Order: sequence, then structure tokens, then C-alpha cells
Amino acid sequence: GRQIAHRVEGQTVTFTLDAPANLSIEFDDDIARPLFLFANPMETDAPAPGDAGVHYFAAGEIHTPGLIELESNETVYIEGGAIVRANVRADDATNVRIMGRGLLDATDVPDPGHLADFNRCENVTVEGIIAFNSGLWNFMPRWSRNVHFDNVKIVAWYGASDGIDVVSCRDVLIENCFVRNNDDCVAIKAHEGEDVAGVLVERCVFWNGMPGNAMEVGFDLQAGSIRDVTFRDCDVIRVEAGGVLTVHNGDAAIVEDIHFEDIRVEDARETLIDLTVGLSVWSLDCPDERRPRFEDPDYVWAGSWLLPAEDAMAGYAAGRGQIRNITFRDIDVLGDQVPPSLFLSYDADHGVSDVTIENLRIADEPITSIEAGGFLLRNPD
Repeated sequence: GRQIAHRVEGQTVTFTLDAPANLSIEFDDDIARPLFLFANPMETDAPAPGDAGVHYFAAGEIHTPGLIELESNETVYIEGGAIVRANVRADDATNVRIMGRGLLDATDVPDPGHLADFNRCENVTVEGIIAFNSGLWNFMPRWSRNVHFDNVKIVAWYGASDGIDVVSCRDVLIENCFVRNNDDCVAIKAHEGEDVAGVLVERCVFWNGMPGNAMEVGFDLQAGSIRDVTFRDCDVIRVEAGGVLTVHNGDAAIVEDIHFEDIRVEDARETLIDLTVGLSVWSLDCPDERRPRFEDPDYVWAGSWLLPAEDAMAGYAAGRGQIRNITFRDIDVLGDQVPPSLFLSYDADHGVSDVTIENLRIADEPITSIEAGGFLLRNPD
């Protein structure tokens, strides 16, 4: 935690903040009813009602515009105290923004899809708002360039409510954000052969419910290369199921130069590090009979990874990639349990290699051996 000095008097908790902060305040270890406190920095460039290209939503109202489609040089501005129940879409647009201090709410929206999509866009900014109650992915920039998320707060409990899914993008900055959701908090993916490069995630706070991962590269990596991705100076309140620092390569991509640095983990219940190359239900070459069928009421989830029989391994090898040049530096796990870490290769030519771990501490103890870290390695000859 932040170790903020505080005073409890009866039903009142008092403390002082000397800088903006996004906090989860939990009483009597009750994680089902946390109080989220978002202390924002002051706004500096808020538009005015009537400004050209601005969809302005004023405070004190619940607005129901339905689908908001952004064109180039347009802004959605949600004033503090406003609730906007809508989805936002931008296709082939330049210089688009969602900003303010209000709430973008997925409750009762006509389109229950992603909360906000940016497809083939350039110069995208999402700043300051609270995203609330989405049952599917919250924000998805896809095939886009120069994307910036700053001080975005995401609160969701349902379905596959991924926080921010960066799909086939370049030059992305995600900073000062708070994500409490189900499924992945921030995930880096690649679709339709478009590579990923230049992603920085820093000074963020994550709480991942079931299932998913906090800081994820994968699963679907349908490109040649995913590289130059850094997660830095982040706090993980908890990961209730899934992994904290993960790369799941279910396709043929080369995933390299991925950095996890200066990470503090309060509660990791399943895995800490998970680097896996394999065949998954999300892979392009997944057998049709094993692809997820969530629309089928009789479908039972059997996990993401498939384990081909030994005589079938070679047949799937061409669709497998590599994970290499991965760095974990200054990782501090505050709990007193040692969550296991996985380093799992598919075969001798498609696997995990060149992993550096520096200054990993669990319960204030330095981890200096495979056994002490609870590392499970699978490196086929």
C-alpha cells in the first residue's frame, strides 16, 4: 500500500494527500466493497461549451447520446459531475480526444460492445475520465499511432472487461491510470499481421479480478514482431486469478525486448511471472472444435492452453513463436506467500530464452535461486 498516515475516529477516517492519487480504501479487509478515491490534478485545457468540434456534456446531468462517432479534430468532453451513457468510436481519424473529470458509463448503452474503440487512428488522447461498468473491453486502440492514456480510471466487475487493450499499435503511452476490472488490466495484442512497438505503461495502479492478468502481452499475437514494451513504476493491489507479469505467445510472433521494472505487488494469488509459448484456444491454428463458444449455453471453459499429444506437437510447431530478451528488475512482492512463476517453452525452437531477473524480493527476502522463487521451467531439448 501507499502507507499514508491516517487517523480513525469512530466511523471517520482522516488523512491528507499532498499530490494527486488514485486510491482503493478497504475497511476490515473487505475487498468486495472498496472505496475508490480519485484525487485528480487540476484541469489545464478544458474546452468551453460551443467550441468547434467538441461534444460537450455538462455537469449535473445523465446524458444518453448512444453511439458517439468521432471525426478528425473532435473531442468528447465530460465535465466533472456529468454521466455519459454511450459508446465512442473513431475510424480513420486524426487528433481525437476523450477528456474531462466525469463518467463514461456503459450502463444500458444500446451497443454492449467495447466502451471505446479507435481504429486506424493517429494522435489519440484519453485523459481524466472515469470509465464505468463495461462488460466487455473498455478501451481498444487498434492499428493506431501516437496514443496517450493519462489519469484514466476504469472500474468494472463483469465479463471480459479488459481495461486497455493495445492492438497492433505503435508509440503508445499509458500513465497515471487506475484499473479495477475483470480479465486483463492492460494487454498488448497484435491482429492481422500488424506489428507492435514502442509501448510504455508507467505509474499505474492495477486490480485484476477473475480471470486475466495485470500486465499482459498476449494471447493473440498474430504478427511478426512485438517489441519494445515497458511496464514501469506500477502498483498491483491484487490479482485474484491469473498472472501479474505475463507474456502469453499463442501464435508465431517474435516477442522481444519486454521490460517489467519497479513493480510493487500486494496480493498475487495465482502466478507472479508467466512466460509461455504454446498452442491456445485463441491461436490462429487452434482446432475448430476447441475454439471458445461463449454463445453456447452448454459450453464449459476448459482453460486457454491446449496440450497436443506428443505425436501432434510437430504439426503445430510452424504456428509457434518465441519469447526472448525479457527483463524483470526491482520487483517487490509484499505478501508472505511465494506465488509460482512459469517459464514454459513449446519445443527446442519455439520457446523462452534470455530472461533477466534482477532484484526480485518476496516478503522482503531477495530471491536468488530457482527453488526460492518457485520457478517452474519447461525447456524441451
